[in-house]
Amino acid sequence: MTDQDKIFDDYVKELEAFHKDVNDHNTIILKKIRKELGGKYVNDIKACLEESEAHGKLEIVDNPGIKRQDEDWRTFDHILVDQYENGGYEGDSFAGWIYIPLKDNKYLKSHYSM
Repeated sequence: MTDQDKIFDDYVKELEAFHKDVNDHNTIILKKIRKELGGKYVNDIKACLEESEAHGKLEIVDNPGIKRQDEDWRTFDHILVDQYENGGYEGDSFAGWIYIPLKDNKYLKSHYSM
């Protein structure tokens, strides 16, 4: 095995460990939400996150007090978006945080970039 092969193998192992950590973390959070709000709500959350190209560890936070964006996800009618990149250098890059409403003025926070 060459040094380059070893470096690549180590990289793949670290990347797999990172993705497993994120997946395990998010699974716990989504199970908690499923218990409180039901499977349909979680399915709509997953669809919203996928469409928003959200990624990384999910987090439950208090309402961040940013402007509401009306949406129709059947089980929730709005999201909050805190966008720090609006078009980017080439005009087609968007990034920030998306907040999906839960209960008791709590929101599910996730980073997105597209």
